Amino acid sequence: MSDRGVRFIKSFFEFLGYMGNAFLVSFERSSFEHKMLKIGGHDPKTVWQGMSNLRSRGLLRKNGGRYHFTQKGKKWVEASQFKHLKIEPHPWDGKWRVVIFDIPESLRTKRELFRSKLKSLDFHMVQKSVFAMPFRCEKEIAIVCDYLEIEEYANVLICESLGDLEHRLKRQYDLA
Repeated sequence: MSDRGVRFIKSFFEFLGYMGNAFLVSFERSSFEHKMLKIGGHDPKTVWQGMSNLRSRGLLRKNGGRYHFTQKGKKWVEASQFKHLKIEPHPWDGKWRVVIFDIPESLRTKRELFRSKLKSLDFHMVQKSVFAMPFRCEKEIAIVCDYLEIEEYANVLICESLGDLEHRLKRQYDLA
């Protein structure tokens, strides 16, 4: 995806955070949506062009002055959130987030995808089904689990210590 496409997705998801699933859109300079995008550092023209693209692809439809995602559009939003998900490092609160999972063999592909996603999010693998990181990540893990439909097989534990492993991980995450 082009840099412009990634910028659109970031702007659009932030915009959705303000508006919700069904949203009224007015890109007049005096509109609330226009002002919120500007305040957030996003170009309303880029968002409008992206929305036009989504409409032409059948992902978004207009009904009575409001925009709604089609079923196909809802799947696209979920896939885009999953694909572009990141965990932003922020000041460490002294607690470790430990993701544990036990995904059955019948869901092997989802298990491997989950493990791969955790690695791409910069988690440290402690064991094949135990990963740790020092930053808040509960919302992001919920998004991943929801997308993969594995909510019942994964948990996030918040720990104050990782025992002998802690010194190594502090160095890895530049916390020492």
